[in-house]
Amino acid sequence: MAVDVDFSADIHNDAEVEISEGYIGPGVRIERGVSIKADYLKIGRDTLIRKGVSLRTDHGVIGYDNNFFKDAEINVKNLVLGNHGVVFARAIIEGSEVRLGHGFYIDTNAVIGGGSAFDPESSLRAGDFYHQGKNSQVNTGRGVIVGHEFGCGMGTNVFTHGAYLSVWEGFPVQWGPVNIGNRVWLPNALVMPGVTIGNDVVVGAGSLVSRDISSGSLAVGSPAVVKKANAYPRNLSDNEKDGVFGELFLKPSINLACMRSIEIPRHSKIREGVYDVGGVVFDIDNRTLEGKASDFSEILRNQMRRNGTRFWYEINSEGMYASFAKTSWD
Repeated sequence: MAVDVDFSADIHNDAEVEISEGYIGPGVRIERGVSIKADYLKIGRDTLIRKGVSLRTDHGVIGYDNNFFKDAEINVKNLVLGNHGVVFARAIIEGSEVRLGHGFYIDTNAVIGGGSAFDPESSLRAGDFYHQGKNSQVNTGRGVIVGHEFGCGMGTNVFTHGAYLSVWEGFPVQWGPVNIGNRVWLPNALVMPGVTIGNDVVVGAGSLVSRDISSGSLAVGSPAVVKKANAYPRNLSDNEKDGVFGELFLKPSINLACMRSIEIPRHSKIREGVYDVGGVVFDIDNRTLEGKASDFSEILRNQMRRNGTRFWYEINSEGMYASFAKTSWD
């Protein structure tokens, strides 16, 4: 193994690690039964690769604080993964090129790749907070570009090609890239080749998206049609914001903290959309955090995430919240 390995990395003796060139950072843990083969691979600090994971790449860069669960399979020629991501058990990531930003979440049995995944045109380039639910698939054969905060729900399928019966005999064949903007939610939907979906779009569960959808739309049906244009985003009133903060963010966080015997700090409203919780200032309108992280502030931040409100922040070495830059593949 001709690779620079930090002294604090823990590689199990029964792991098969063959890397021609690269780096394994501090705090990385590679468990028994893992198989890694790469021409070049860099693995960032505090990344955990669990038993049975298979990783193959010609050129791979994996950021820090990532977690790969048992029996996940990764086989990508050109691989780039951001920080703070999770790949769950039996998920499959394959293809010519896959680039995922920070905070990616690939759930159990989800698939990136599929048919034609190793064609020259095949690629997936996704921004931060890319989410794929259980048993979903994003077919990359003719290229998929996705913005930030894309939610691909359980059972959702995104296709860049569809062909089975002979086009020579007039049967339908479709090939085409798919482009999806920022803040798009596809719960149990089907997206056909060649479709473009704008920013701030919600598609109804069970819908078939076979044509373009403009930004801000609510689209429903098979085929999906826009039921409401300019539906999103909607500006909430001050009272509505207080209600969301209290009922959807704060109350469930307090319940969880009580269950875990975590101290509940004082909290107060500073001004519209801005709240002080134990010395941590949550400016929700501007998506900023300021202060020293605590067990409770992390519960609260995660409860906000569960309700679609995400912050481009992490905890630095001094325990303070610090912003990080949004991923860009330009």
